[in-house]
Amino acid sequence: MPSLHFGSLVFIAVCTVVYSPHALLRVLAPLWPVMMGWTVIATANHFVVDMVVGVVVVRCAYYLNWVMVMLVLVERVLFRLIRLEKPRCRPG
Repeated sequence: MPSLHFGSLVFIAVCTVVYSPHALLRVLAPLWPVMMGWTVIATANHFVVDMVVGVVVVRCAYYLNWVMVMLVLVERVLFRLIRLEKPRCRPG
């Protein structure tokens, strides 16, 4: 149901506005999700609620990313405690 096309574009636009060193890009970035939203509604692929839920899903995923970061730290500590090493990829 969620429109992840729209949700991910909102995330990309927000990151571009916040972190881009280029003034023109910061001005133009919000137009991309606006155009995608218009396209989604005009082609009747999703409803407005689908776009809102898409933004909420992407935002929740962004804020819950700390769980994955903590799991990496737990993995490192456990591997060190039981004296294991992660397998390394050998160049082929």
